[in-house]
Amino acid sequence: MDEVVLRRRFGTPKIMRDQLHHIAKLVDEDRIKFQVIPQDVWYPIPDCPDRFASWRSRIAHH
Repeated sequence: MDEVVLRRRFGTPKIMRDQLHHIAKLVDEDRIKFQVIPQDVWYPIPDCPDRFASWRSRIAHH
C-alpha cells in the first residue's frame, strides 16, 4: 500500500485508528501480509500496459 494512502484522512481519527487496528490484527493472525511503499521511493509500473488495462477493467466491472 502506498504510504500516502495511510496518511490520507478518511473519517474521524477513531475510524482511522480502528481501521489500522484491524489491519494490525489481521497481520498478527498471519491472515494478510501488509507492506507499505514509502512515498519517496520510485517503483515501476507493470511492463505490459495491456495487462494493466485488463486488471483495471476487471476491477471496474466488480
